[in-house]
Amino acid sequence: IGEGWLMEPRGLAVGPDGVLAVADAAGNDVSFYSPDGTVLEQRIPEVLNQPESLAWTPEGLLVVADTWNHRVLLYNPSSGATRPLPEPEDGWYGPRSVSVAPDGTVAVADTGHKRVALVSFSGGAPTVVTIGSEGSAPGEFIEPVGLTWLDDRRLLICDTGNHRLQVVDRTGRTLEAVALPDAWSDF
Repeated sequence: IGEGWLMEPRGLAVGPDGVLAVADAAGNDVSFYSPDGTVLEQRIPEVLNQPESLAWTPEGLLVVADTWNHRVLLYNPSSGATRPLPEPEDGWYGPRSVSVAPDGTVAVADTGHKRVALVSFSGGAPTVVTIGSEGSAPGEFIEPVGLTWLDDRRLLICDTGNHRLQVVDRTGRTLEAVALPDAWSDF
């Protein structure tokens, strides 16, 4: 369409340096904008398939939920290098949302598997822990789609299929749940 235009923007994140990254799901791309709004020539050197969510790490790496490539990428804007985020033993199935805690732990809404994965890098070696499973009890999910860290220990999750929000700790224990009974009502 033209420089800076997006087809279907779904996720955005502002980096430590003020650079805005925008996930264009229909355009299968991530666009970058300087703090003054100028379109940057920067591109992720990977073929993306419906990127939906982005988050910056404290070190300035961009985390990308590359939904239908069933992966989560780490992108280093300084070097242009990418690498997949470590994944759970049975892989990813349609990861839709990513969020980074202040301590660098990456949370991934692994929507198709009805769970959330926590990837941490403390001690050098990455560890992947999954929380939740399919269901409607506290700590269970149906189509978790969005998430954000409230602080280093509490994660807010949009449990879309259960029409609720859940706040969970790092073990998956529900600390609070808020029902959204009209979430799927007709407009």
